[in-house]
Amino acid sequence: MDEEFFSPMILIIVLILSALIPMLFILFNYKKCPTDKILIVYGKFGNSNATRYYHGRGVFVIPFLQSYKYLSLNPITIASEIQGMKTIKIIKVDISYKCIVGIGTEPNLMQNAAERLMNLNEQQIIPLAIEIINSQIKQIVLYTSMEDINLDQEKFTNDLIKEVEPNLNSIGLRIINFHLENIKINSQEFIGKEGIVLTSIKGFGRGKVNFSVGGQAIILDAVSNDLNEITDGERVVATKVNKENILVVNKY
Repeated sequence: MDEEFFSPMILIIVLILSALIPMLFILFNYKKCPTDKILIVYGKFGNSNATRYYHGRGVFVIPFLQSYKYLSLNPITIASEIQGMKTIKIIKVDISYKCIVGIGTEPNLMQNAAERLMNLNEQQIIPLAIEIINSQIKQIVLYTSMEDINLDQEKFTNDLIKEVEPNLNSIGLRIINFHLENIKINSQEFIGKEGIVLTSIKGFGRGKVNFSVGGQAIILDAVSNDLNEITDGERVVATKVNKENILVVNKY
């Protein structure tokens, strides 16, 4: 083959490479954001360092000047129990709940998530969220009576969500679902206290006992500590709590 053949071939190869290299450069550095994630791009933007957030679209990431990370939008399930919280009338309660949270796609939530959650995995996010939720629940319970909690648990739950969610928003999370699993008086509080039997307690059976705490009447389930029946109106003293969190009482 002579030189006249090689010249056009070299030219064609150069033209192909000239078109292919930029295309490959763009292809390998164009990052798509799936619908179940947010894309965080950080680094040089113009003359300053910055962080930008994307959801449901793609963006070109400049090599060496910018980096990127994905944050999952998958729901995170949190379950926790808080024991021995004082209410406004000093009575202590235990509350267990289940909460489903997720990173929000609103601009302010994506920004907060980028600042607080970008380098954390799900197992590290959960205790952070629990700390925020538990702190707010304790504050609300402190200014709420047991009667108000029992009277309208739906309202109490909505009040909890209103207080908890803004604090979760501060780290980029939103509440998807919140459910109170159980609210119960901490029976340990009544050991050594006297009460009046409201419904007879047959030997080792269960009945209702009325305790007065801080001027507040609290009616609790109780079981007898022996075979003798304790009838209505008799005075009893709580001696311990059984494994079901029910008070065990003796005649006073």
